[in-house]
Amino acid sequence: VTVSESTRQDLLDLGFKKVFMVPEGLNFKPLAEVPEKEAHPVVAFAGRLKRAKRPDHAVRAFRSVRDKVCDAELWVLGDGPYRKGLERMAGDGVRFFGGLNDAERRELVSRSWVLINPSVREGWGLNVVEANALGTPCVAYDVAGLRDSVRNGKNGLLAEAGYISDLAEKVVMLLHDDLLRAALSKNALR
Repeated sequence: VTVSESTRQDLLDLGFKKVFMVPEGLNFKPLAEVPEKEAHPVVAFAGRLKRAKRPDHAVRAFRSVRDKVCDAELWVLGDGPYRKGLERMAGDGVRFFGGLNDAERRELVSRSWVLINPSVREGWGLNVVEANALGTPCVAYDVAGLRDSVRNGKNGLLAEAGYISDLAEKVVMLLHDDLLRAALSKNALR
C-alpha cells in the first residue's frame, strides 16, 4: 500500500505485483474560504531543512523573486541540519521561524500567498495538500509525488525539476497575477 500514483508506479517497476494506492488525508478541517493574506507578497517554505527537501533551491529561487518583486518575503518554516548554512546564504526578505507546532505553522501558511516545494521527490507532498486546505497554492518541481499532489494550473504550478530559474519564474508569475493566484487558491480549497 502506498500513497501516490508515482510511488505505486515505482513499486510496479521494481517488480511488485499487487500495489494499492490509499491517498493521504488531513487531520484538520479545510478552511471554508480563502483567508486574508499578508498585505505584501509572502512565499512559504514548510519542511525539514535537509538535503532531500532542497531548501537551498527555495532560498536561491527567492533571490530572483526578490529582484522582480521587491517587497516579497520568504518565510522558512521548519528546522534541520541545513539551517545555519541557509541563514548564511539568505539575503534580504528571508525570515527563519524554526520548528513550529501545527497551529503556528498552519497560521503562517494560511497567510502566505504561495507555498514553494523544491524537493527531490516526495511520497505524496502532504505539505502541498495542507497548504491547499488553507487556501494557499503551491509551486513545486515536477517530480514524483509532487506531480501527484500539485495539479499543474489547478491548485498550483509545476516547474521543471532542478531548474531554480523556472521555479522562481513560476513563483513570480503567481505573485504578479492576482487573478491566477485567486483562481488557484479557490481551486486549492476544492
